[in-house]
Amino acid sequence: MFWFNGRCKLEFLPRNTLLVEHTPGVIANIDITYYNSCKIQNKPVLLVEKRGRHAIEKELSKAEKRLQLYEKECTKARLEIQGLQKELLNYAVEQHDPAITVPFVNNSSSPHDKVKLFRSLFRGREDVYPKRWESLIKGRSGYQPTCANDWLKGLCGKPKIKCLGSKNRAFLPLTDEVIWCHLLGQDKPGEKTSGDFSIGVYPLVEDNRCWFVALDFDKKNWLEDAAAFLDTCKLLNIPASLERSRSGNGGHVWIFFAEEAPAVLARKLASYLLTETMVCRPEIGLTSYDRIFPSQDTVTQDGLGNLIALPLQKNRENQKTAFFLMKSLNRTKISGPTCHL
Repeated sequence: MFWFNGRCKLEFLPRNTLLVEHTPGVIANIDITYYNSCKIQNKPVLLVEKRGRHAIEKELSKAEKRLQLYEKECTKARLEIQGLQKELLNYAVEQHDPAITVPFVNNSSSPHDKVKLFRSLFRGREDVYPKRWESLIKGRSGYQPTCANDWLKGLCGKPKIKCLGSKNRAFLPLTDEVIWCHLLGQDKPGEKTSGDFSIGVYPLVEDNRCWFVALDFDKKNWLEDAAAFLDTCKLLNIPASLERSRSGNGGHVWIFFAEEAPAVLARKLASYLLTETMVCRPEIGLTSYDRIFPSQDTVTQDGLGNLIALPLQKNRENQKTAFFLMKSLNRTKISGPTCHL
């Protein structure tokens, strides 16, 4: 048999051990005849101390004091963690890649500085970018990778062969000129499009890393759900920005990183924030939540992963979509024909 001795220790006792309860210092109260009979039969006897009220209250007081010390240490550790996280974030910003460091930008800044600011935030693959297409006849639209051989006879296999499966694909890189055309909503020089030039970005870069994570909210309650999510981000000191999507019936919450982060960790961060939002606001339900960008943890060597449409395209701005909302969920006051940041 096993016996718990009251001091966090489990001891093994012979099967026929006699447990005799007694009060400390009152051994004489034990039935001597019964005790002697056990001794004659070679039965081991364990005297179990019977604690009084005073002893129990004393142990309870000790346990409560230990708990107070543990709680004090936990509070101290949490404050230390918050301080170190803030210090690490400041360090990351100060040590940021000089290649993407941008000066203060406003409406009067040069196009070069505006494009540099835009590219420092919405960073993704730069060797290829998706461009929006629209069929007025069929009433369909979408995005596809831009290719130098697009629809060229003898080189392009569309529509039978998709771009990713073509041996003759020649993706075009993302340049400052392309970004500027997107912001203006104008056709890229030398191209004939619908006059509504709009592009997206592939978030996953080399080694399955990313510079941002974005969450897509759609359906009727998207604004309420996105606002609750932003409250969670604010509570945890995580900067986040809300953009009304191109359709006007949804929004994207963007969280930008000071340096590249593994996509798997970025997606876990987004999932954690969603969970915390539902815990704090169970009445919300987050029924409008749709997906996370990047949408994959990893992609194959030839894969591109899911794209996300880039915001701040001027034609969408004129239609009051694809712009960012302030904390009060009103439209941003910064505007202008060449910058909507």
